[in-house]
Amino acid sequence: MKETMEIDSEKAFQRKQSSYNPSDEKFEIRKETYRGQQYSQIYFARLHMLRTILYSLAPNWKPHLPVRTVLGLEEGKECIVVGTLYKHMKLKPSILEEYSKERTVAPLVKVHNFMHTDDYLVLEDESGRVKLSGHALSPPVYVTGVVVALHGKAGPGDFVVEDVLEAGLPPQIETPLKSKEDKYVVFVSGLRVGSGNSNPLQFQLLVDHITGHLGDEKEQGIAAQIVQVVIAGNSFEIPRELLNGQTLASKDQSRLSEPIKELDILLTQIAAGLPVDIMPGLDDPANFSLPQQPLNRCLFPGSSAYNTFRSCTNPHCFDLDNIRFLGTSGQNIDDLEKYSEAKDKLEFMERTLKWRHLAPTAPNTLGCYPFTDMDPFLIESCPHVYFVGNQDKYDSRLITAKHEKSRIPCSLPWDSINLMIPYQTTICKVQHVTKKSSDELLRKFADDDESPAKSKELVRAKRRRKSREGKENDDCESPSSNGQASKLGERRSLLPSPAPARKSAVLRQLGINGRVRLKGRDIRHKSLFGTIEKTWRRTIEGASKVFMEKHYNRHKRLINDIV
Repeated sequence: MKETMEIDSEKAFQRKQSSYNPSDEKFEIRKETYRGQQYSQIYFARLHMLRTILYSLAPNWKPHLPVRTVLGLEEGKECIVVGTLYKHMKLKPSILEEYSKERTVAPLVKVHNFMHTDDYLVLEDESGRVKLSGHALSPPVYVTGVVVALHGKAGPGDFVVEDVLEAGLPPQIETPLKSKEDKYVVFVSGLRVGSGNSNPLQFQLLVDHITGHLGDEKEQGIAAQIVQVVIAGNSFEIPRELLNGQTLASKDQSRLSEPIKELDILLTQIAAGLPVDIMPGLDDPANFSLPQQPLNRCLFPGSSAYNTFRSCTNPHCFDLDNIRFLGTSGQNIDDLEKYSEAKDKLEFMERTLKWRHLAPTAPNTLGCYPFTDMDPFLIESCPHVYFVGNQDKYDSRLITAKHEKSRIPCSLPWDSINLMIPYQTTICKVQHVTKKSSDELLRKFADDDESPAKSKELVRAKRRRKSREGKENDDCESPSSNGQASKLGERRSLLPSPAPARKSAVLRQLGINGRVRLKGRDIRHKSLFGTIEKTWRRTIEGASKVFMEKHYNRHKRLINDIV
């Protein structure tokens, strides 16, 4: 399709054309059916393909050393062994551990990288596995799923690595002769149409710039040289609260379809002027596991009417004028960043090319389909342009193979949100609550919850208890009270009349006996009140326990809100 653009000077620009050849057949799941197969078969297919390549490179690498399997290693003898690396990680998340942990009010912190100093590598093949040691192989660089050839010696219980051989950059198709005219391909990712940060005006400016409806004569001349637009994932954002599995009302259904309709309008304007490829991303309505299948064309009724609109897979591979493009929507590089270390994202991309595998962490930590007879992520032909979408910033690098004259540019497309729409990052602040503050908060919460009637009733009960205790003390516990004196007089009147000469001795004896009886009575009264006090204390403790249990959940929710 040709498009003519006119400006005020009536100079017409003819949009340039290019030959397009898609190569997504191996990423399409058509005849594959899931019958409960496990992921071991995709690992065997990967090891078989890459081991053949490493066997062919070994004679030029270490011609004097034999190649052995893990089971055929002999202690103290140098050899070459080929296998798949497995990375034992101490901080690697496990679903079983998450379920076994008790629920706490402490906030969960999302870990950015799961690397630890105690991580180590293991090499395994069909015959067995062996732990690796030595400084030639760095655990932070490699991840589970990489196939390598190792030179070293077998020790007691491990294999000491002295050198490492990777598959290296794959062969590249012949580069066509340099054309005299320039052509451009536009890479866009992370549009997120429908999100809170999206701005339809800025999206429309992007569309007008691509289609040549903006700028002066020079800018329109550059726009006429754009031959392809690639949208690399995360094109629109659907409100998460609507995806709860329940029947949606008519109002919610319109909210659900608005972002898709808005994106379709933008794509229709682009497809009317030049070819456009759209890839699914992590947040798009597509299957989660790689390779992601093309978005259904029924989502784009307007743009799908043009033959220039193509819904593609993720990863996506195509040729433009014999220039090979290969790229993803970013899941493979984001997963490598979690389980390994590098200076920047371009280094992760370069490693995937040298390992000849787009997603080495799949299926260990990155979801993928359980293929049985192949591994579609193997890079059999080196691309001229390698792109990854939905990254923090735009960057690019040109790398050259050691044994070839071809130059492979690693191109990282820009995130349209960062480039076009400034957005704010919400920072969550965690506030720690001490035990003293928690107790004061509980006391305040409990006091506020009590009703005035309950408070008055407690005051009256307290006063009645004090008056009762005071009365009982007056009647029983005071030896100098009037009641005690009258009782003592009554007891003394019942005694026989003593002789006058022995009056003092008898009175002394009576006084002693009286005091003894008073002490015994005092002890009996004290034991009685001790029992009453003990019973009352247990009653109060039981009531306090019920009170605490009553307000525990509300106090816990209040603490959670503060934290």
